[in-house]
Amino acid sequence: IFCFFLIFLLNFLSRFLEKIKLANPEAKIVWVVGGMSNKYLKGVEKAISSLGGETNGYYCCQVTSDLKDGGGYHPSKSSHAKLANELTDYLNEKILNK
Repeated sequence: IFCFFLIFLLNFLSRFLEKIKLANPEAKIVWVVGGMSNKYLKGVEKAISSLGGETNGYYCCQVTSDLKDGGGYHPSKSSHAKLANELTDYLNEKILNK
């Protein structure tokens, strides 16, 4: 059941990203994976690849995962800052410096 749900979710999100791109053809779209878990990474990479990847303006940014040092197994404020720094570095490298 989980595998079916994951396939459904990734297909739905891929179609959603296509609609965003259709309305904003010059947009660069970054799908961030990590924070609490990266168990969807392979599926996200496949979805991004199926959309044409970086050539078509779709990116997958993997950030640190398993940051569950906050309440309810969520990242803490300091972990969010770490994730934000990782995303900022990715954007600077992949998007802004091209």
